[in-house]
Amino acid sequence: MSITNVIQRDVAVSRLFQNQGEAQNRDSKSWRVGCGQPVQLGPTLAALFCDIQLEDGPDNTGGCRIVLFDDLDRIGHGENIALSQNNEIIGDPASGQARMAMKGGAWVWFVPEGARRADGSPHPHAGTGFGVGGILLLPVRKDLTLERSAFYNAEHRKIIYQFEFGRSGFRIASERQYCLDDLPVVPTVPITEQMLAVRARDVFRWRLSGPGLGAGVADGDGMLMPAMAVSARPGATGEKSSSIAAGVMRWEVSTDGVWQPVSFTPIAISVGEGGELGWEQTWMEPCLVRTPDGALLFSARPLFGANEHSIRLWRSMDGLAWQVVFDALEVRAESPVSINTALDGSPYFAFNPWSPDYATKAYTHGRRLLEIRPMRPDLHDWDEGLLVRSAPDSEYSKWFFDHPRSANIRLKDGKWRHVLTYRSFFCGEPAELDKTSLRYGVYLDVVESNGLEFGTWKFL
Repeated sequence: MSITNVIQRDVAVSRLFQNQGEAQNRDSKSWRVGCGQPVQLGPTLAALFCDIQLEDGPDNTGGCRIVLFDDLDRIGHGENIALSQNNEIIGDPASGQARMAMKGGAWVWFVPEGARRADGSPHPHAGTGFGVGGILLLPVRKDLTLERSAFYNAEHRKIIYQFEFGRSGFRIASERQYCLDDLPVVPTVPITEQMLAVRARDVFRWRLSGPGLGAGVADGDGMLMPAMAVSARPGATGEKSSSIAAGVMRWEVSTDGVWQPVSFTPIAISVGEGGELGWEQTWMEPCLVRTPDGALLFSARPLFGANEHSIRLWRSMDGLAWQVVFDALEVRAESPVSINTALDGSPYFAFNPWSPDYATKAYTHGRRLLEIRPMRPDLHDWDEGLLVRSAPDSEYSKWFFDHPRSANIRLKDGKWRHVLTYRSFFCGEPAELDKTSLRYGVYLDVVESNGLEFGTWKFL
């Protein structure tokens, strides 16, 4: 089995739906789409969870829209649902100062309606799922405009959404906001000698702190989700956590039908003091996939330190014991990287390749090219890369492509496809935008492979 081709598609880019006067983009005729996560909802229906991209910076989002589709050529023509919007102005009880809730997208996992277990029996949680989103609470002026200088002092919160899909369609069953210190605490599984040696006081309990870059993996009737977590010290009221890790968080459905986290396995623990002193090496945006032999593959984006431009891959057969099987230095620009599996289960990395020239150019220039690198069967090396997308051939290009994600989706023609999504963003002035042929938004390309289909879900 191997990856054979990448089919570029110019669909679902730029503007999928008209602005209806929502507060976050009053002056825009329509929203621009940022990052997108494809999710299977039913036997022949998928959704694209789209971040609403604000034009004043690549990290500024204006909420999330859920776009339902059953045909790759007609994305944006069907139903779309608002998950979150930046139109909520709230008062601060302590100071009386108004704040704007800046809401991002959601990191989603879903059991499609009609899904079956491996033995053919109905999945008990089919038609349900959850998402994790973030909120920044930012001060606003008296005229309710945003104070941009307040970003670094914003209050961070999390939202956990519960989703349902059935005969009445897709709906957001509930959403609950959490202050970071109030998020559910879960135990470490397993506790190893290495953890005891490195962080004897604070590796036994963890709180969810951030999402992964990719979706989760089904595991029995639960799911394993790539996650960032911070240590939660028992009895340490008011004391900040001292450990942060990228790893795998297990979620299950409670007795009252709600998806909730139950345990966390730290894989890459950040090194350093954090806070004002900074991290010597931290790991973020983890990814998790399963291969046809039942193995789990995990990767995360290194930030700072000697590994900043590296790509590392861990492997596990049980989700508990992990081993590094691949480590490549100086191969990746300082940008997101994801591990994925094609329709036949072939693993590959998607990332912006590194060049020494990037060190002397603008920060965004390192994201001008996006490529995929198929892994060899033993996972110790990879094949030559396949170019996915490139910006105009200029060292001063202000376009970049990043945040690659993927999914196997099955649409109304009954065929499975492996789609790779990624964001296209323009960092120049709006007047310069019309001078290029590229589009601002999210792309959905099809990655083809030649092996037997390794389906994500089974249906009747």
